[in-house]
Amino acid sequence: GVLRAVMVFFDSSKTLLRFYDSEHMSGLKGITRTITEEISPADKDGAFLQATASGAVTLLIRDFGRGTDFKCFDSKLIDSGGVHVM
Repeated sequence: GVLRAVMVFFDSSKTLLRFYDSEHMSGLKGITRTITEEISPADKDGAFLQATASGAVTLLIRDFGRGTDFKCFDSKLIDSGGVHVM
């Protein structure tokens, strides 16, 4: 089947980085992206598009949870339930 994309939102960069550095992420760091307020405007759109790709795991700060259009163009991913957001 198609791997769903997962986006996990955190209340701050500090909380996000603490989770990223925890044992919970030990086997996922190689496939996980982080998006914080430090991302450059030039990289932002590409990072948001990659966050909705099949199998993507992305950790973000909550500032990007509102007012950001995350677009998914993968019909197989959409048919499998879309992006999982936590």
